[in-house]
Amino acid sequence: MLARGVIGHVKNIATLLSLTIGLLGSCASGGGIWKSVAFSAPTSRWGMDIRMGYVAEGLYPELFSIDFSSLLRNVSDARIPLDVINLYTTAVIDGAVGYSGFLDYRSPYKDSWFTVMLVKDTQAARGWLLSDPDKPDSFKPESLTALVMSDQAIIYSLSRRNIAGEPRWTAYDTLSSLKPDSVRLADHVDSKGRSWTRMDAVIGTKSSLSDPRISRMSRLFSFRFYTGQASDQMLAGIEPWHPVDLIGRLYARHFDTSESGVFVLVFFNGARFIANDGIHHDTWTEGLITDYERMFESLEIDLL
Repeated sequence: MLARGVIGHVKNIATLLSLTIGLLGSCASGGGIWKSVAFSAPTSRWGMDIRMGYVAEGLYPELFSIDFSSLLRNVSDARIPLDVINLYTTAVIDGAVGYSGFLDYRSPYKDSWFTVMLVKDTQAARGWLLSDPDKPDSFKPESLTALVMSDQAIIYSLSRRNIAGEPRWTAYDTLSSLKPDSVRLADHVDSKGRSWTRMDAVIGTKSSLSDPRISRMSRLFSFRFYTGQASDQMLAGIEPWHPVDLIGRLYARHFDTSESGVFVLVFFNGARFIANDGIHHDTWTEGLITDYERMFESLEIDLL
């Protein structure tokens, strides 16, 4: 009995060391941190392969991917009953300053993501996502916005790790809210002739810009791994966890696959906020929109 326990403990240590070496090795080899085990949840198990055909300058050129299901349950108090794989990219780390444009308020990618969510087609998913479970294109706007708000709540919660007295997870509907009259739905046909539901929305929330003086995010197993950590000099220009409006666009569609089906949600955003000098910033520009739209249109979605 004792021997089996010791062997199991050794195996756990070996697994952790192997994972850590893989993470560090991928950085050191120049192969790109996007290939790390921690951010490489396989989509093939759901009968789908997704790659980016075009990537805007300044973003990681391959998609990170994580199993998102338990995280969604944490920030929704188990009210979001979805099985989700989340794929995404954001601004690369600038070697000169040691952190990403995702954190820098002077960057066009401040608080910005390009995200592809895969939602497994289940009875529970249809009941939650759709107004009519028999019509896979009848997306409920309140469910689509709840997913975006949940995504932000997860990032925000991770940015506040190990703060004394802080709850581990911040509920999505206490952190973010929709701006009045900001949600607009439309039909869209992409360059490959596929029909999507398009949603534009503005969500008021808080930035996930962390304060490293009081929050200790994991170097390997949080988004600090690929965004870095902001310097004190940069934080002098803007407050951590400042109010921000996320302005974005989402495309949603159902795909039939060998594993019964997957809902694909693609969303991307810019941000509006005020820096410490009182200057208003708005990154939702024609240039950003054009780049993200091109990334969406060039997504390579293969059914396996």
